[in-house]
Amino acid sequence: MKKIGMLILLFAIVRLWANNNQEFRAVWVITWEHINPDWSASKNEARVRRILDNVKAANMNAVLWQVRQSGTAYYKSSYEPWGYYADYHNYPGYDPLAYAIREAHKRGLELHAWFNVYHVSSTYRGTPADEHPEWICTNRDGNYMTAHRCISPGLDEARAYTIKVAMELVRKYDIDGLHLDFVRWNEYDEDDMINPPTPLEQVRELDGMLSPEKLNKLNKASGTKRYIYDKKHPYSGGVPSGFSSWDDWRRWGVTEFVRQLHDSIQAVKPWVRLSPAALGKYNWSGWNGYSIVFQDAALWFNRGFIDQLTPMHYHWTSAEGFYDMLQGDCPDCWSQWIQPGINAGRLYTVGPGSYMLDDYGVWDRHKDIVERCRDVNWTDGFQFFSYNSWEKHNYWQTAAQQFFTGKTKIRATKLIVNQTPPAPILALSKMDSMHYNVSITPKDSLNRNYWFAIYRSADSILNVNKDQIVNLHYGKAPFTYTDSYWGEHRIKGRYTYFATMLDRYWNESSISNSATGDSVPNVLDPPETPQYIRVVYADSNALEVFCDPVLGADEYVALISPNGNTFNDSVVSTTNQIIISGLTENQIYYFRVKAKNSSGSSALCKHLYAAVPSQTPHSVLVVNGFDRSTNTRYDYIKKYAGPLLNCGYAFSYAMNESVYQGKISLKPYKTVIWILGDESTADQTFNSVEQDSVEAFLKRGGNLLVSGSEIAWDLDHKGSSADKSFYHNYLKAGYVADAPDGIQSGYYSCLAIGGGLFDGLNGFSFDNGTHGTFDVDWPDAIKPLNGAVSVLKYKNAATSNIAAIAFEGVFPGGASKSHLVNMGVPFETIFPDSRRNELMSKIFDFFEGKISGMGKAALRPRALTLEQNYPNPFNPATQIDFSLPVGAKTTLTVYNILGQKVRVLVNRMLAAGEYHITFSAKSLASGMYVYELRSGKKILKRRMLLLK
Repeated sequence: MKKIGMLILLFAIVRLWANNNQEFRAVWVITWEHINPDWSASKNEARVRRILDNVKAANMNAVLWQVRQSGTAYYKSSYEPWGYYADYHNYPGYDPLAYAIREAHKRGLELHAWFNVYHVSSTYRGTPADEHPEWICTNRDGNYMTAHRCISPGLDEARAYTIKVAMELVRKYDIDGLHLDFVRWNEYDEDDMINPPTPLEQVRELDGMLSPEKLNKLNKASGTKRYIYDKKHPYSGGVPSGFSSWDDWRRWGVTEFVRQLHDSIQAVKPWVRLSPAALGKYNWSGWNGYSIVFQDAALWFNRGFIDQLTPMHYHWTSAEGFYDMLQGDCPDCWSQWIQPGINAGRLYTVGPGSYMLDDYGVWDRHKDIVERCRDVNWTDGFQFFSYNSWEKHNYWQTAAQQFFTGKTKIRATKLIVNQTPPAPILALSKMDSMHYNVSITPKDSLNRNYWFAIYRSADSILNVNKDQIVNLHYGKAPFTYTDSYWGEHRIKGRYTYFATMLDRYWNESSISNSATGDSVPNVLDPPETPQYIRVVYADSNALEVFCDPVLGADEYVALISPNGNTFNDSVVSTTNQIIISGLTENQIYYFRVKAKNSSGSSALCKHLYAAVPSQTPHSVLVVNGFDRSTNTRYDYIKKYAGPLLNCGYAFSYAMNESVYQGKISLKPYKTVIWILGDESTADQTFNSVEQDSVEAFLKRGGNLLVSGSEIAWDLDHKGSSADKSFYHNYLKAGYVADAPDGIQSGYYSCLAIGGGLFDGLNGFSFDNGTHGTFDVDWPDAIKPLNGAVSVLKYKNAATSNIAAIAFEGVFPGGASKSHLVNMGVPFETIFPDSRRNELMSKIFDFFEGKISGMGKAALRPRALTLEQNYPNPFNPATQIDFSLPVGAKTTLTVYNILGQKVRVLVNRMLAAGEYHITFSAKSLASGMYVYELRSGKKILKRRMLLLK
C-alpha cells in the first residue's frame, strides 16, 4: 500500500514539474464572433486575423473555433449546407475554416474545430433535421421535437452519419483537435415546444447554460415529458434489450459515438486530439452530465476515448470555488472520478466562464482563478468562454502581463507516439544592438509539418522548462524569426538562443546548437502612447487632463491648441494627471498627449481632446464611443465644441472606455452627449456596463443626446434581449430599417417634423464622405416607442422612416423628469455648420424646458394594437408592446386563468404613441395568464405562458 502511495506521489511530482513552460491556453470562438453574413469575404478575413492576433497577444496557444452549428457547416462540407452566419450561401467567398487554420498556424496557435454534435435545430434544406426528421428525438408519447431539434444518440444511423460528417472535416483540414459540443442527450420537454424562440435564437443556443427554473424541472422525478426517446426506441417498447435501465442505454449511445469517432480519428490522423465540452459537474448536484444528460465524460477520460477533457466550468466564479470543484470538495469534485485518466497522463484543462465573471462584476478574478487552479498538479491549462467577453474588456495584454507571462508549449502525453524528433539547426545573426535574426533549419528534409520552439536563455544553463520561449512556429521549411529587445525588461549581459522541434503530439527533440549574442545595451524603450484620456473641469482658468498610466513613462506631455490644428504650447507632468492653468475662461482648448522617458517620446495619442474652462463646474460631458476603423480623423469633437459653446455651455470630454472602466462618472453632469459615429455590432455601440450607466443617468433626471448610424441595427436588430430592452425603454426607439426604405445611398437629407422640437428648422444633409467626416451610407431608420415622438424624418422616404426621436418624462425606475434626443444620423456629419449650430441650440432649448419635444404633428399609430408578448413562454420576465392612436386613460392588467387580477402594469393617462412594458413574474406560479389592454372604451386581450 505504501508503494502505491509513493508511486502516485512521484507521478504527481512529475506532472507538477512537467507543467513548467507547458500549459494549454485557449478561448472558445463562436461562429458569429468570427463571421458576419453582411460583410464581404475580405472583411470577415480581417476579423479572423484580428481575433487570432489578440489570442496570440495574450500568450495563448490555441483556439476552439466553431465550425459546425445546428446541423450546418462553416467549412466546405459534402454533407451539410453553409450556416446562417455564412448566409446559407453556396460559398461565402472564402473557406472560413481553411483560412482560420492557416492564420492560426502562422501565429503559432493550435486550432481545434468546435463541432456541435446532436443539437441540429436548423431545418434549412440539406440539414439533418430536414433530410432525416425520423432521427429527431421523441418524448414518451412518441411525439417528435418541433423546436430545439436534436437527433438521438441512440440511433446507429444518426451516430454513423455524424461520424462521417466529422471525419470528412478531419481528413480535409489540418486541424490540431476536434472539439465536441452538445455531445449528450438534450434537456428539453414538451413545454419547450410551446411558443419557442425564433429559429435564429434556436440556432444560437449554446451548451453549458441553463436557467434555475429549467433545472428545477429536470430534477423532478415526474411531471415533465422529456425528448429522450426515438422512433426505434419508444417509451412504449420498454428498456432496450441488453440494458438494465433507460439511463444506461442513453449513456451507452453517447459513449459509443465518442469511442467510434476516436477510433476513426486514430486510424487517419492520430495527432488530432479529441476533446468534449463536458458539463462542468460530472455526477453531483443539480445539472450534471452523468445523470441529467447522460454524458459520462469521466469514463471517456479514464478509458482513453478522448485525448483531452475540457469541461465548461461555468458554475463557479471564485478561485476557491474552482479549487473545490477540481479536488477540494470531494466527492463533489472531478478528482474523485478521473484518477485513472490522470495517472495515464491525459490532458485535463479548466474552462472558466468569462461571461459569468463579467455578469457578476468579478472580472478581475481571472488571475486568482488561474493561479489557484495551477495549485492542482494534474491540470494542464485553460479554455475561456468566450472571445467576445475578453474583447469587451480588451483583456489580451492584461492577461499576458498578469498570469500568462511568456509563451508556452502543450504537454506531450506520450500515449500515442513516444518518439523524439531530430533537433534542428540554429544560426544567429545580429541586425543591430536591439535586433537579432534567429534562423532555424530542420536537420532532415521534412515531408510533414512540425512545431518549432525558439528559446532565449539569460545564462549558459539551457533548460527547455525554464528558459523563455520567444517564438512558436509551425511548418516544415527553414524560417527566420527576428527577436527584438524593445518593449520588455532586459538582462544585463548576453542572451543565448537555442531551439527544439516538436511533432504534432508535442514530443520535443533535444536542443539544437546554441548561439550567444553581444551584450544587451542598457537602454530603455520609449513608452507606449497614452490611451483613454479625459479632460475635465478644474476652475475658471484651468483644466485637468488625465490618461491611463503608461509603463516606462517618466513624464506626460499635453500639447495645447486653440483650433485643434496647430499646437504651440505644452505642459509637462511627472504623473498621469496634468493640470493646465493660465487658460482663458469660456474658450475652447484642444489637446493631444504623449509620454516620455530618457529614450524618447511615444507617438501622440490619435484622438483629439477638448474642453472649455468655466467659472462653475461643467454640467455637460461629451463621451466619444466611436472606435470603428471608419473613424480615420479622430477629431470629431470639433463638430460638437463650437455648437456647444455657441449655446453657452462649457464641457468636459472623455472616451467611452473611461466610463465603463469606472474612471469617470456620469453622475455629476446634467447633460451627456454620446458620440457613436457609425460604430456597429462588431465594435459594440453600448456594452452592458455603459447601458447600466446610461440607465442610471436617465433615471436621475439627466438629459441625453445620442447619435450614430448603427445604434438601432446593433442593439435592436442584432442585439440580445437585454440590448433590445435598453434600446426600447431607455433610448425609446425601435429599429425599422438599415437605411431609409432599406435602400443604401451615398447621400441623404433630413426634414424637421412640424410641431416638434425642430419645428421651423430648414432641411439639412449629412456626409457621403466628401464633406470632411465619413460616408454615412446606412443611417438607421427608427421609430418612437414608449412615449417618444418623431422629430426628424428622411426626405423622400416613407413616413415610417424616422431619423430622430425625442422624449421628455420619467424613465422606468426613475423619479425625475428627463429628456432624450436619439438620432439615427451622426450629429458630426451634418452640414452646413450653421445647421448643426441650430440643431444643438434647439436640443438645449428642449433640455432646458423652453420647448417641448411632444409636437402636435408627431407621427402616431393608426390603430390600437396589443402585440403578443416576447418571449413566450417566458421566465421570469417578458415584454408587452402596445400602441395608442390617441391619448386616453389606459390600463394594462394581468389575470390568471381563473380571471383573478394578479398585476396592474399600467393605470394612467397616456399620450398617443407606442409603449413597451416589462412584466416580471418572479413571485407567480407557472401557468397560463391573460393580459388585457383597456384604452377608452376599447379592450384587447392576449394569453401568455409562464414556465418555471
